[in-house]
Amino acid sequence: MSPALLALALPLAGGPALAAGDPGGALSASTLQAAVLAFHRDGLGDVGGRRTARLFDEACTAGHALACSAETWSTGPLSAAVGPASAACGQGDGVGCVIAGWAHEAAGDPGPAATAYAAGCAGGQPRACAEQARLAGDGAALARACEAGLGTACSARAALAPAPEDAARWLDLGCDRTDAESCTARAELALRHPDLALPEDALHQLLEQSCKQGHARACHHWGTAHLGWGLGLDRSTITGVDPLVRACDLGLARACGEAGGELVRGRAGGHRVDQGRRVLAQGCEAGDGPACFTLASTVLALQAHGETADPAPLARQACALGAPGACGWLGLAQATGLLGGAPDPAAASATLTAACDAQDADACAILATVRATADDAEGARRARQQACAAGHHGACADLARPPAPAALVRAPATDRPVPKKAAVPPGLGVLRALDARDHALAICARDPGPACGIDLAAQLLTDDARRLGPMPARAGFLAGVCTPVAPSACLAAGQALSAAGDPAGAATALRTGCGPEGLGPLACTALVETLGAAVPTLDDQVALCHGGHPAHCADAAKGLAAGGDAAGATAAAAAGCAAGDKAACKVHKKQTGGPPAAGAGPLASHLPAAAEAPPPAVVLLDAGGTGPGPGATAADDAAVVEGAHPALMACSQDARLSSAMWTQPVEARITLAENQPEPTAVVLRLPGGGPPGLADCATAVLSELRFPAGAARVLSHAATLVQQPPALPPVDPDAHHHHH
Repeated sequence: MSPALLALALPLAGGPALAAGDPGGALSASTLQAAVLAFHRDGLGDVGGRRTARLFDEACTAGHALACSAETWSTGPLSAAVGPASAACGQGDGVGCVIAGWAHEAAGDPGPAATAYAAGCAGGQPRACAEQARLAGDGAALARACEAGLGTACSARAALAPAPEDAARWLDLGCDRTDAESCTARAELALRHPDLALPEDALHQLLEQSCKQGHARACHHWGTAHLGWGLGLDRSTITGVDPLVRACDLGLARACGEAGGELVRGRAGGHRVDQGRRVLAQGCEAGDGPACFTLASTVLALQAHGETADPAPLARQACALGAPGACGWLGLAQATGLLGGAPDPAAASATLTAACDAQDADACAILATVRATADDAEGARRARQQACAAGHHGACADLARPPAPAALVRAPATDRPVPKKAAVPPGLGVLRALDARDHALAICARDPGPACGIDLAAQLLTDDARRLGPMPARAGFLAGVCTPVAPSACLAAGQALSAAGDPAGAATALRTGCGPEGLGPLACTALVETLGAAVPTLDDQVALCHGGHPAHCADAAKGLAAGGDAAGATAAAAAGCAAGDKAACKVHKKQTGGPPAAGAGPLASHLPAAAEAPPPAVVLLDAGGTGPGPGATAADDAAVVEGAHPALMACSQDARLSSAMWTQPVEARITLAENQPEPTAVVLRLPGGGPPGLADCATAVLSELRFPAGAARVLSHAATLVQQPPALPPVDPDAHHHHH
């Protein structure tokens, strides 16, 4: 047997010709374990570094030279260990060979790494043999090392397995040998593949124990399971956030953004804003864009409580790192001065245009809104086309539908009071600010209506915790996008103009938004409060009548009749009478000689039928003035796309590493050439981001669809994949018993 295979057959703590002064291998084992923790190998880490320092000290005290110099090579990047580790390897120290190999691999030099591993293996270091076999893809050697007791070799061997069932066998062996990477990977395999499921209590044990050992991914899974009702656990933010913080401290950057967001929102027990900021800063410095984005929002929200830090650099960094929604938020903030200072339209245009040109669909949608407020209708249309081309279904729907009517008047709705504002602790202030931002960024994905970009702007620009900076500029922006079909923008504009000391402008905005749809009733109630004791104008009376305040309908009808608008007068009287206002009924009877027609809503004929129905899931963007070919309809196209939902769900199930309930919005733009049934291009978008691998899988599914042959056309599709996972099947615990 060759020296390499001989060493692989030996346990970790033994082997011939180990480092001088360490005949039993205990010193080498301590130094190796310390290096694993210091450099986050095997998914492990040491929060605080206390265990790592103790292991190095023990090995140094017993005479292991490499451990004695650990402070010079173990506290920085792995590349700093190349020189000391290579020198130790040359003197016969097998652990030095292992560390030198890691360092060379990190530098992208597999050749020197293989040489170092071979030297360590020839000297009797089992881990060096396992690393050599892993680098060479030598499954047989890894199998021998795993079966001989080297747990890390088991997880490396599982990575080479051709089928999940084979991988599970090696991971079970590795987990029995207390290898945290094997245990974590086995839990992930169980969640991906129902045929390899484990009982929920076994999954709990695998993840919890691996997290306690310092495995970052295990902590992340354990935390997200608590936060998302996964693995049969009751949802507990307080229990779930601490493992996420540990995963962040162990070097998993994306966990920092997730944990920090929960902490600063005040949803993890108390208002742990300071801890949340530390965690977010840690993730941002490690290159996690969402952590930078949430930190920027947090700093901005805390300015209402005396914060002096500048959120602008954080917002720019989040945009540069590609955090979903960050570039659009930054551009809108620059356009309105939200981040402090005067509005900077040039900077906003540069930010949004660059992001839009890079196919950031959200940035394109916001760019369209910003250009629309600058009376650049053609620029807004081009930006909307770019958003559609990047897969933004809302923008595609906007382009496909006819222009919205100047006013939508429908049956009055029940009054809804304006919520009273109250002082809140800093934690809840941040919570409101961040939730407003997150809600805004998701709005277009949920509601691809013509005003979704306007709603997004309104949400981003109006929150109590962020009423700072040039309010008149923000109020002017909102007033510019306020229309009867965007009552949320009108309500926001009214609030902003009122705060800016312009009650007349506030009344104008609220009057425009006063209506029965969306936030219109709130705008009506706010208009009443704004008017106070002032006598309503005829425009006020008409708006309030059709916006759910029937007491104004009789006066509105009389005023309209006096002005020669007989149809408007009749509609106003009918609206009030239908809502039970006796004075309006008398006016209507006087005008028409009878009561309103039963069930007939006032001015119903003014509302296009398309606006009555929810937006279709599949929108045809008719490129050539025609639709599908003879015998085929747009409904046939929609049926083809909707038939792909089971396959899309399978993609998402494969991509997820949690059995939690979840939803995933998916938007796609599908291009069809003339008389070609297969798509010529598919652009997929996952609003808010998505799990790794989902985009590629879903794009492949949609690319394989076959449509009725016909004219060249483009389809825009929006769907939300929802999963409530079934209970895991019962499994014999004795068949999956793991020792920790």
